[in-house]
Amino acid sequence: MDRFTGVAVILDTFRNQESGQNHKDVSVLVNDGTKKADDLQALLQGCDARIRYHEERADFSVSMSSRLLIAYKSGLLNIKIDPESKGEWEECVQIDTSELLPKNWLSRGFLGLSASTGALADNHDIFSLTAYSDAEEGQLESIEAPHPEVDLRHHIEHELLALSDSVDIALDKIKKQEEASEDRIENLEQLVGAKVDASMSQRITEIEQKIASQVSTPVFEKLLNAERAAEDRLGVLEEKIKKDMGRDLEERVADLERKFSQKIDKTVASTNKANAYQQKSINEKLDSYANDLDEKILVQLTESGAGSWKMPFVFLLLLMCGGAVGFYKWYREMKKSHLL
Repeated sequence: MDRFTGVAVILDTFRNQESGQNHKDVSVLVNDGTKKADDLQALLQGCDARIRYHEERADFSVSMSSRLLIAYKSGLLNIKIDPESKGEWEECVQIDTSELLPKNWLSRGFLGLSASTGALADNHDIFSLTAYSDAEEGQLESIEAPHPEVDLRHHIEHELLALSDSVDIALDKIKKQEEASEDRIENLEQLVGAKVDASMSQRITEIEQKIASQVSTPVFEKLLNAERAAEDRLGVLEEKIKKDMGRDLEERVADLERKFSQKIDKTVASTNKANAYQQKSINEKLDSYANDLDEKILVQLTESGAGSWKMPFVFLLLLMCGGAVGFYKWYREMKKSHLL
């Protein structure tokens, strides 16, 4: 908007803080290309008009509309409003621009439309834009009612835009509330933490002082005596358990020793009996071998004659055999008696 050359007609349905007391529903700005926005705000001209059809109104309908007539002739700018499109035109503002705009500016001018909004927004539709060589023709033109389909389409568009705006505003509010809640929660946590720490420290100090004051009291002495009595009883129980367990262990060990001794005696008796039987069998076999040998020797001596020179050797051999048999018997008896 800064430093433009021409005429700007502004329709504003929200009272902004920036405009303050200068707010107009329909505003007209005239600039020769040398003024800035702040300068134009001080020269603001216009009027208030019933051109706002808010969705929350009970009588709202998308078929409702307003008309704006902008007439320019011989340097005179005339703005009229038809609030309900009934052909009932209301004067808004007249401005003589002959000394406010350069000559022949209109021949180099352009017609344009633009829109802008903030967080709080209304929905506006432009149904038509018509240019006339005679402003009177524009005032006499009637407005046809929109087709039902167009009416429905506009209605849905308005509803969707209103819903989208509501959602955006709600999300923005939720975000701000969330940030504020986080700050409050953090502050509360710090406050609660500080109070809890202080309270716990105070309670611990009080308990320590109370315990210290109770050390020399009869209650504490009773507790100590009860603890000593309990320790004594535990000691007696331990001694009794050890004694009972020791006696039981001794009896069990003695019983096991007796059983093992009986088994060992039986085993030894069986072993001695087997050895005796084996010794008897060996002796009998040795006696039988000796008798057979004596008989064979006598037979051979008888056959070879009594006066033979071999007789001394035969007797010597018999003596050696007898001595060997006797020595073996003696060795077995000594081994049996565990002397060897």
